Amino acid sequence: MFSKKEPKVIITESKVYKQSEMAALMLKMYQANLENKSLILEGKTPNAFPEEFINIHTAKLTDPSDRNASFKVFSEMYLNTFQQDFKTEKDSLKAKHNNTIYTCIACHKTTCIGPIPKIKKLLIQ
Repeated sequence: MFSKKEPKVIITESKVYKQSEMAALMLKMYQANLENKSLILEGKTPNAFPEEFINIHTAKLTDPSDRNASFKVFSEMYLNTFQQDFKTEKDSLKAKHNNTIYTCIACHKTTCIGPIPKIKKLLIQ
């Protein structure tokens, strides 16, 4: 379902950046949540939970010091809420999906606030 792409290498005039494992994983998480949003809006139940998302606990971060107690709590909360998207009744899908997205937003408010506007687009109004 999700492609296994190599980390991106970004080249600017003065520096070369290699995308971290966590950044690549979070892009896959974004894509999965976008697909789930589309399915829910069509009245369908999301597909199977992507087991690779459990790698949130071990994927290398751009800044390893970001893997602190707060990150650990939020990452576990994300996995728990995201897994509920695949185990709920159709009439609860919108609420469960939005709970997952609110978990992402809450975590990103503590570290790495840049993607919050993009993440908010995953909410179902």
